[in-house]
Amino acid sequence: MKNEKLWIVFLTFLLFFFIDKNQAFAGDVVINEYLVDPDAEQWVELYNKGTESVNISGWFIDDNGGTQKFTIPHGTNINPSEFKVFESSYFNLNRTSEDTINLLNGSALEDSYSYATGPGVNNSYGRDSDGVGNWVIFNSPTKGSTNNTSTPMPTATPTLVPSA
Repeated sequence: MKNEKLWIVFLTFLLFFFIDKNQAFAGDVVINEYLVDPDAEQWVELYNKGTESVNISGWFIDDNGGTQKFTIPHGTNINPSEFKVFESSYFNLNRTSEDTINLLNGSALEDSYSYATGPGVNNSYGRDSDGVGNWVIFNSPTKGSTNNTSTPMPTATPTLVPSA
């Protein structure tokens, strides 16, 4: 009986020690903003909307059907309420036609956003509220900082056409 208790304590310790606690919160890391048609390189901003730091080493940022994925460097952690920006020619997001940006944890899709066409030169797609908001276009990108204080570009108001 005493040996059984020791084994249970030992196995509990091993389980606690070897479980990757960061993976439990992986869903808190989302795409927050990205620039499709820049003067320089395309960039993607990630945001941790959770309460724990998450190790995103080896995760991928990719477009729909791209041949190369951007790999997030080893040793990259994202803290709660932190923004991480990655710039790369590997993103290859379509500027004039539809595409999807994907955040992948291995083969698991963590977040994605699809668009019909690019938002225009130096305009970004972003969430109107960090980590959870609706997707809008910003004519003043907020790379590496909060979207909460930005003003989205106005969208055209539909015009009603009387039927004949």
